[in-house]
Amino acid sequence: MSKDVAYLRQMMHVGNFPRIISRTDYLDTARNSPEGIEMLTYRAHALAALHRDEEAVSTYDQIIELGGQTAQLYLDKSILEITLGRFAEARKSLRNLLLLEPHNIHALRNLIYVAESCHEWQEVLRLSEKSLAIEPDGIDLLLARADAFRHLGQGQMSIKIAEQAMVHAEDEEDVSLIRTTLAWTYTSMKDWTGAEQELRSAIEAYDEFADSHFLLGWALAESGKAVTGLQAVERSFQLDPDNAYAYKVRAVILLKLGQRDRAIADLQRAKELDYRLDYDEEVDMLLQRFRK
Repeated sequence: MSKDVAYLRQMMHVGNFPRIISRTDYLDTARNSPEGIEMLTYRAHALAALHRDEEAVSTYDQIIELGGQTAQLYLDKSILEITLGRFAEARKSLRNLLLLEPHNIHALRNLIYVAESCHEWQEVLRLSEKSLAIEPDGIDLLLARADAFRHLGQGQMSIKIAEQAMVHAEDEEDVSLIRTTLAWTYTSMKDWTGAEQELRSAIEAYDEFADSHFLLGWALAESGKAVTGLQAVERSFQLDPDNAYAYKVRAVILLKLGQRDRAIADLQRAKELDYRLDYDEEVDMLLQRFRK
């Protein structure tokens, strides 16, 4: 092992990422050798740790060109690509990973996330079915499946799958998450009473999920209790100040209260915070409607 590799390993161990980057700035890392690939890998990890995601992705591409393909490399690269909203590139990285390890559950989970973000619900169903064959008690996989059925307009199937997930709940957080998923389905069915009941049970089980509170606010507002609903959404912001969907729900409630300008600001903020809302036709429709 060279002194350079030993030094980089030590810096990685202690988390001195700036030192790793400065050291690899001038080292001859662009060579097709195990040591060159290892040094580039340390550099990519350091760049990612410092949120220099674009540079980290480019470094991973360089490693791949040098023949350093590994399942972990493709996984790490895909996570950065997802963070950057590059879903097509992330999907390609994850599929390359699955060529190396066909049953890698982490790759399948990330592919499900990509499909959800792009609103590809049939693909979510396909991937979740494959994943559940590997991990039958995966609550997140069952809930992804329930969510897909909800978006496809199959509310009763969504409820059935979410109730199956409840069998595997291990703690109050699981129970709260599942009940919140059920509430999402009830909102899609315009059953505001059912949604409110599930959400109150979810919050009673575990009070720290922001989604439970803004969904409760939405259900209350749709039941004619807009002011109380707005208070529930504010609790969501206490837990997660940058929750894009909370901004979206608050905008809907503000519109009910006649506060058009604040509602538009919230919708714009929602899109800034979460690139997935670029795929949300309701947000665009509301913005176009109230900008006129």
